[in-house]
Amino acid sequence: MHSMFFLFAFIVVSCDAAHRFSLGQRKPDQPEKSPLASGPFGGVITRGSSRFGNELIRNTNSDIVFKNEEGTNADRYMTPRCSQKADELATLVRQEWESGIRLRVTEAWDEDKEHSPNSLHYSGRALDITTSDRDRSKYVRLAQLAVDAGFDWVFYEAKQHVHVSCREERKQTCWFGRFPCRNGRCILGVAGYVMERMSVVVTTPMKKTVDAEPLNSSATIWTLYPR
Repeated sequence: MHSMFFLFAFIVVSCDAAHRFSLGQRKPDQPEKSPLASGPFGGVITRGSSRFGNELIRNTNSDIVFKNEEGTNADRYMTPRCSQKADELATLVRQEWESGIRLRVTEAWDEDKEHSPNSLHYSGRALDITTSDRDRSKYVRLAQLAVDAGFDWVFYEAKQHVHVSCREERKQTCWFGRFPCRNGRCILGVAGYVMERMSVVVTTPMKKTVDAEPLNSSATIWTLYPR
């Protein structure tokens, strides 16, 4: 009986450890701009440009604290995908901790060129986050919650914050041609399937298989999901 108890305890502890982040860890364990993570840099978005109006939205979620050190509300601007994931994470943070702890965004879209060249912050696809109480002991758990919320890349970058990012949402070119895209997904209306990046083989409902190109910086790789 005692051995069974200790075995169960070991399994619980092991599973918990497997889901704990450590400083410098990233999920998935790929470079941020890899096709298996958030994908390539999509260029700089400037305030007032057509891309600013078309690709970024202003997050007004009252469950998120925005640092807004610039005084321009730049930290509220992000892509719709990032905004959706931030909202989902805000809900998880509120459920995880009591006493009014909320998600805090210290950086989102960056118009002041404060990050490294080709940073996804310049296109509103990356956020730096903490908890509202700035308790660094919570950031290990915060990183895992960000994974659970569906961010495409999560990086426990520094003791001061967690970095998260999302895939690009603009139209992509499929092997089957161009189709309208929504929320980062390419809609193949005829087949009734949603095509999304990151697979090695694309299979249509007609059982035809198209082999993927070699994985490189220019390849766009898709997988099929039922609508």
